[in-house]
Amino acid sequence: FWRNFGSRNNNIDNVSLVALCIDTIKKHFNSTMFTVKIISQDDLDTLIPEQKQFLEEAKSPYVYYNFVKYAILSKFGGIWIPKDTIILKNPISLSPSTTGMVKTFAINNINNIDNRGYSDNVLSVQKENKIIGKMVEYLVANLNTFQNSFVFKNSVNKYFNSILGDQHIHKAVACEFMTNNRHISNSTMFMNNPEIIDFDSKEFISLELDHLKEFHKFDYVLKMNKKEILGLDLFLGKLFIKSLK
Repeated sequence: FWRNFGSRNNNIDNVSLVALCIDTIKKHFNSTMFTVKIISQDDLDTLIPEQKQFLEEAKSPYVYYNFVKYAILSKFGGIWIPKDTIILKNPISLSPSTTGMVKTFAINNINNIDNRGYSDNVLSVQKENKIIGKMVEYLVANLNTFQNSFVFKNSVNKYFNSILGDQHIHKAVACEFMTNNRHISNSTMFMNNPEIIDFDSKEFISLELDHLKEFHKFDYVLKMNKKEILGLDLFLGKLFIKSLK
């Protein structure tokens, strides 16, 4: 099976942030062990041509993105990493399990999703996994049901958690909590030196740019170039420096 990095091209103004995230992916995923595939919308006719009908029926961006993610993982297996993820060190924990288990790496941030279960943001799995196959079936059955992105996001993740059962391994290698036990949020990225629980042992952190765009206080960073971002004397800039040094 292969390992892949997932991204959907769109016309947003955070291109430099995304490019830096991709730089961290390429740096830490050793080419002798991993094949990094940056997936754009243009690749889908080649990768999953059998799903073309369902992709055309998907009305919501969340429906589209999640269907692509689960369809590709089901067919090829690998590691799905969103475009706004910073890899901090050698991602040894992210390799798919050889026992057929689904691997998760974070707990849902309840500030963004109303479900205390496991996050399906970053996933690792071998191809033709039964859990992932059920997710594809669920999405096909509900392609025209979810028009509200918030409802969809909660429903899909809740279904994911409901079918995990004992076919699941959790590796807590995502940066998630500060030492005050509060979940990392967008504002954390704009602190100087936030105290993160077990920071040195963590392998990645999710920026969640879709949520960042909703906060006008911080959205100026979305228009910065790479040099400007790396020069930030804030946690966000320091994360990229730590990863890319």
